[in-house]
Amino acid sequence: MNTNTLSQNIKACLNAGCTPLIRGVPGIGKTQIAQKTVEELYPKKSCKILNLATMTREDFGYPNMERLGEFTNMLVPEMLSGHSVLILDEVDKVDEECMGPLLELVQKKTINSTPCCEKVILTANPPTEGYSNIPTPLVNRCVLFNHVPNYELWKNWAKSQPKFKMILKYLKDNCDNFYNRDNDGKITSPRSWEMLSNFCQKYENDNNIISVAAQSLLSKKVANSFLNYHNITPTFKDLKNVINAFYTTRTPLIIRGTRGGGKTAIIEDFSKKMGLTSRLVNASVLTREDLLGYPRITNEKVSYLKLEMLHKFSDVLFFDEIDKASHEVLAAFLELFQSNSINSKKVCEWVVGASNTTKEGFGDLPSPLINRCGILDVPEEEFSKVFLEWISDGKLNKIGEFIQRYPEQIFQIDGELATCPRTLEIASKLPLDLISNVLHPNTAQKYLDWVQSNNDWENNFNGISKCVDVLFSTLEIKNNSDNQKQIHSIVDEKLFEKCGAFLKKMTMCQNSANTEFIISQLATQSESLKINVKDIYQWCSCYWDWFFKNTTSK
Repeated sequence: MNTNTLSQNIKACLNAGCTPLIRGVPGIGKTQIAQKTVEELYPKKSCKILNLATMTREDFGYPNMERLGEFTNMLVPEMLSGHSVLILDEVDKVDEECMGPLLELVQKKTINSTPCCEKVILTANPPTEGYSNIPTPLVNRCVLFNHVPNYELWKNWAKSQPKFKMILKYLKDNCDNFYNRDNDGKITSPRSWEMLSNFCQKYENDNNIISVAAQSLLSKKVANSFLNYHNITPTFKDLKNVINAFYTTRTPLIIRGTRGGGKTAIIEDFSKKMGLTSRLVNASVLTREDLLGYPRITNEKVSYLKLEMLHKFSDVLFFDEIDKASHEVLAAFLELFQSNSINSKKVCEWVVGASNTTKEGFGDLPSPLINRCGILDVPEEEFSKVFLEWISDGKLNKIGEFIQRYPEQIFQIDGELATCPRTLEIASKLPLDLISNVLHPNTAQKYLDWVQSNNDWENNFNGISKCVDVLFSTLEIKNNSDNQKQIHSIVDEKLFEKCGAFLKKMTMCQNSANTEFIISQLATQSESLKINVKDIYQWCSCYWDWFFKNTTSK
């Protein structure tokens, strides 16, 4: 059934006093079509969208505890009452205990004989999405419409919007990929094409952003096909710029990466630098009531007391450990990740989640959730670049110096004790004898060896620097080939190159005319090389021996 026909059928049902049930795969716009149809049909009437997957039996009625006496009555919560039209989403995921009051609501528009609304619309996914069949008694109270994606109709709609230019060009030759899904649950759908179109319009000339967005929003097969069609190499670089692009387009995002890689710190740092208000929430400890509110009865009305950390508006709402959230909370996230809203109230400008990498694809994240946002699989090397930049101004003290010297140690996670940005920050606060209790054994041992080597160097620095100072101030070395051969005869080629950077840093050499030739030669190709302390010892020792041999013979 196409979109226009579906909208017309919904209107016909509502005008006849019937309840339409729209069933179809995720991401094809079922709820949006229903909402738009209601707005066209009843422009002056209120419409409320509710997620049935998050509702419990109590949400359909609470006993009036304020009434004194032998009898009381049932009160219908405010979220179900006072609206002309209710759009009840995810009906295939409704709790069995809710089915009784739902049947009454669909058939009579009442709960416990209390009027709730004038019209009801239901939406659902088919059983192929992993959820149960809709009970026959409910289906028999509705008019069932099976909605499927239709490329030709979508194409005619998209042609009027310039942002779909790249996408329409691709789909013209690859229309079979208009709707596609991978085994890990990621779906290419009209919803994902629309999210991608915002990147195509804003970042048309930035291949890296287009590449990352396509890989995050489309199924793997379609993403590779789309990028290859436009001669864009699949890449992932400049994580901070990518984060900014998702915020700029207001595309909901789940960052997935190695545990302890700094996902939370990256979002916090981004929000701070952008001057955005942000809230960090641990999704693993949330309950359904935390998200939807705690019911309370005042003046014979059921309202909800809402948590400030979730319901007070902020620019960025960040959920950590989203892969460890309960099923009820993940269901409640569907509305939040689609419209930045909870119970139809906007609570943020941009919502972000963080998830650890799992061998099972997207872990326990439901398909409807991962298809409402971008899934950003961040390589370890990108986390490493951000971390190295963060510590470049002296953060983490000795640990920071060590990591800049040995960046390959940032991620060592094959064991109970892991090395990662999180544990490195912890280690920077501890005495040396506790380092092995925090970091991966290989990193801990390498760091302790490095610290000991550095301590030896610092203890002997004064004596060595004096030797070098005497050497350069005494010998008259001219810029000729004989002197180059003489230098090469004392130190091997590897040390000859490495020590250039060291000489440049030696302040006692800066004013000595005799050292200009040596510095210029030793500095060749040394800018990107790191200096090994043992090499410095060997180099200075060679020159020290040479100095005595040459000066005593005179």
